[in-house]
Amino acid sequence: MLASDDAGRSWHDGGTEGLTSNGPRVVAFDPQDARRVYTGSLWGGGLYRSEDGGRHWQRRSFGPADITVYGIAVDPVDHSVYATTVGNAEGLWKSTDFGNSFTRIDRAPSAPAGVYLGFSGPTVTVDPHNHATVYFPDNGGLWRSQDAGRTWVEVDASGTFTSVTVDPIDSSIVYAGGYSLLKSIDGGATFTPKSVGLPFAAVAETGSLQIDPRHPNVLYLGMEDGGVFKSTDAAETWFPINLGFGGTTHYDTSITGLAMDPEEPDTLYAVTYYHAVYKTVSGGR
Repeated sequence: MLASDDAGRSWHDGGTEGLTSNGPRVVAFDPQDARRVYTGSLWGGGLYRSEDGGRHWQRRSFGPADITVYGIAVDPVDHSVYATTVGNAEGLWKSTDFGNSFTRIDRAPSAPAGVYLGFSGPTVTVDPHNHATVYFPDNGGLWRSQDAGRTWVEVDASGTFTSVTVDPIDSSIVYAGGYSLLKSIDGGATFTPKSVGLPFAAVAETGSLQIDPRHPNVLYLGMEDGGVFKSTDAAETWFPINLGFGGTTHYDTSITGLAMDPEEPDTLYAVTYYHAVYKTVSGGR
């Protein structure tokens, strides 16, 4: 795991003491304490927590010993941790004690104990305005809980989804990505396609959609084939902003992660399939 202390100009070992997995996939910070960091690992690596900004790690055990953690979200209000898992015991898990213990929460409605929905997806999203609302993009649809994961309702079953993003100003606006981009203006109750200008390709899984908090009509979208796209009209239309990406294969513009600087929204970082990191300080201009 690598870290940068100078806005991406240089990188160093981010701290691996106690991190025994060689496949960290996702990193999530506690919104109330940036020293508390969680990472989930592929290939049965499990979940780890750091209390010192990533210098030292402790594995937090739950489920089978070889559990694979694909996505993590931290509740911005009460520190609850949500973890999505695949493979053995695939589903959605929740911790209310900083990751010390987890309970599986993808219960089917009115199902007896031990019967689960079998959620399988790369990420989970907590509404930043109403932390009781949680979205889970499943391989077969999009699910929403309005009671912090106790019960779930499928709000869209039109296909495979890989990401959900809630508007930072208005939580009634929700975007869901999969093999197209969908938008809801009623809190996830209904969705309509918003893919004009986008290639027919999967939306990237990690941080795929970033919204400028100063100007919520300005959005950035990472695609698994096609690079980064920008919209200035709240997703009605899109155009590519790929000037500067190197390489000659489609993998060189296959985006696996996209992140925005919360203090400087014109600054974004894009990670490609070949593990290159690109940065713009001008909103892709």
